[in-house]
Amino acid sequence: LMDLNLAFRAADDEKDAPLLCTFPGGIDKAVKKNLKFDILEHRDKKKRKRLEARGGRVTYTGKNFGDANKSKNLSKWAMAVFDPVSKEVRMVPIDHIYEMTQSVGNVKDDVKESLQTPEAQQLQRQALVDSFASSKRKRKFNSALKARIKLDSEVGVDALDNAISNLEDKLTAEEDLPDAHEVIRDLLPKHDETTSVVDAIYPVDGLLGKEELSALNPTIIKKGLKRPWLVVQELITKAEAIKDKKPRKLRLRLCLYLHYLLLFQGLPGKGKTRFMDRIEAPPAIASQLLDLFTNEVKFHQRVNRDESRQQQEKLRCRICVVALKASGYELAPGQVQDLAKALKVTIGKMTKYFREVGAKSSRGDGGFKVTLKAPLDLPKMKTGGGGRRR
Repeated sequence: LMDLNLAFRAADDEKDAPLLCTFPGGIDKAVKKNLKFDILEHRDKKKRKRLEARGGRVTYTGKNFGDANKSKNLSKWAMAVFDPVSKEVRMVPIDHIYEMTQSVGNVKDDVKESLQTPEAQQLQRQALVDSFASSKRKRKFNSALKARIKLDSEVGVDALDNAISNLEDKLTAEEDLPDAHEVIRDLLPKHDETTSVVDAIYPVDGLLGKEELSALNPTIIKKGLKRPWLVVQELITKAEAIKDKKPRKLRLRLCLYLHYLLLFQGLPGKGKTRFMDRIEAPPAIASQLLDLFTNEVKFHQRVNRDESRQQQEKLRCRICVVALKASGYELAPGQVQDLAKALKVTIGKMTKYFREVGAKSSRGDGGFKVTLKAPLDLPKMKTGGGGRRR
């Protein structure tokens, strides 16, 4: 075995002192092997240093002053340096660990002049925003993008004419508003208010067609679901305990449908098509969700699907209905709380959605439980005179 001497002392020369850096955001694989490091000193304040690592357009930068001042760190570090000549291991004090942040250089350097059209520049900005911008910045950018109308083109004139026409139609429609009670019923799936059989209140064929129902194969559950909510896991466990094969299989299909509905409602409301791969839904289910709960929005050559406020309410009502059917028409307080967490609403708001689909809420152990019974009793609407009507 090799004999080693252990010593604790600073480097002989400050230039020889090792530097430590960390990359909290990770390192791009394309530039990881080609990074070149430089240490820069302030011209007057020699203790101020900046560490730069360059690889193509990507630059990582760390510093030991300002927000990164070592006085804000409560820990001390040292590095073991082995000298093969003296067989000595030196413990060298490290005065600072550089936290490297990423920046990207000008992307126009490699773009041909023939591509510098307004449309090409817009696509470049869109690509940068999609890749690096925060969620808040993306919302502001997309909002500004939709607000732009190119008036010097026929497309812009047509778009302006359509906008004026749509506004006129909206103002005309407001003169004869539909009954508020009918508006709420339009948000609900196909239902029967007269039946005395709870299973027939919201029939399965009113929620899923044959293609969608067959796409919800229970074997998907056995392979493992991606980020399932606790309420879905509990309902799956409850469904698997059913002895009869046919009811058990239908209940598992509804649990799987609830899983995709919850993941879908968690996606950004604007440009949902771009995020559909996150929920990994079967194509038939993905198509149904986009058709029912989004509108097609066209801008120049791009087509997006956005979710309106009314479609969001419609989606939440369907989630309540499917959750009730998947549970056997009774949800425990903990399951109601988990649904509220998934929808990012309060418990009071969640129970309001259940009341809108005809379920009743009552206080149980640990919160409110909801149940659905036949015949369906939808909430009554208040009239302007203070009376109540159906």
